[in-house]
Amino acid sequence: MSDYKMISRGNWHGVDYQHVSSKCSKETVHSPHTHNSYEILLFVRGRAHYTVEGAKYNLSPMDMMVMRNNELHNITQYADAEYERVVINIRLDFFERYGCEEYRSIFEDRLAGRGNLISSSVINKHKLYDIIKRMEKYNDEKGDDAVKSSCLIELLYLLNKYGKTAEYKKAEINITVEKIINYINENLSEKLSLDEISEKLFLSKYHLCRVFREHTGYTINRYVAYKRILSVKKLCFEGKSLTEASELSGFESYSNFYKTYTKTMGCSPKEGIFRR
Repeated sequence: MSDYKMISRGNWHGVDYQHVSSKCSKETVHSPHTHNSYEILLFVRGRAHYTVEGAKYNLSPMDMMVMRNNELHNITQYADAEYERVVINIRLDFFERYGCEEYRSIFEDRLAGRGNLISSSVINKHKLYDIIKRMEKYNDEKGDDAVKSSCLIELLYLLNKYGKTAEYKKAEINITVEKIINYINENLSEKLSLDEISEKLFLSKYHLCRVFREHTGYTINRYVAYKRILSVKKLCFEGKSLTEASELSGFESYSNFYKTYTKTMGCSPKEGIFRR
């Protein structure tokens, strides 16, 4: 990354707020990832596209992306174009804390990778960026956390009121990639070698790998690793031990899970799985 600027940053009551600008000297496909939180991303300006669960969204200024905690996503940032965005990560217990659990709906009531992008026309018409700018102003002035949270609740209210009924920008979805992703997610606990997937979908391994990487920016094996790790997280929060959860999620053994987790996530399972 040739240029990175933090415009504003704050953290309060389970909310992490960042207003960031960056520029890359060459086209950069950032690593796929998820969060232990819901995410709102307002694309302020630049040239980039988002991929969420294999669905590609080409971004225009003032478009907004919404992602839930189990949606694998990544950004492709184009060369020499400034990429300015506001990213708001909302911890899952925020909604219970403020008695607005129905506002989770904008994140939850849709299929994975579908309806993630809310058009700039909705953002502009209902002045949603104005709310975000107020939130940032209160943050920069060291304002009361409750006031900043009130701005966020207003934003969530309007997103649920107008975003869900708006005409979403359509994602570019490759039928082959969709079949691969559906098959993987339906069979996470089973053996998922390239040979197995190729045989079940009646496609050559070469074609599978080429098309998947071309449309998502990462390999099939990496996608499988991420989705199995997410399954382990979910099962652990439901009360399973790491060993039980890893076996139920398709890992051959706990040692295989540990090796995959540290290689994929850059830390040990105990450091990452239970981190908020």
